[in-house]
Amino acid sequence: VVEGMAAGRPVITQRIDGHPAVFQDGAEILHYSTVDELGEHIRRLKAEPATAVAIATRARTAILARHTVEKRSAELLAFVEGA
Repeated sequence: VVEGMAAGRPVITQRIDGHPAVFQDGAEILHYSTVDELGEHIRRLKAEPATAVAIATRARTAILARHTVEKRSAELLAFVEGA
C-alpha cells in the first residue's frame, strides 16, 4: 500500500475493522469491504482519471509529509527516550 502511494498511484485496499485509519478514506486512499465495493472503486477510477490523479497526488503528499523513515525514526526515538 505505502509503496504504491509513494509511487503516485491511486491505492484501493481492504478495510480492516478495528485497525486505526492512517490515511483519509476517499481523499488519500480508497477502502472497500465487499467485492462489489471494490468493483465500484475500480470502475470510478477508470471513468474519472482526474479523480485517480487527485487521490494519488494527495496520497504521495501524505506519505512524504507523515510517513518517511525520518519521521518514523524520530517518533521511535521519542518513544524510547520517553518524550
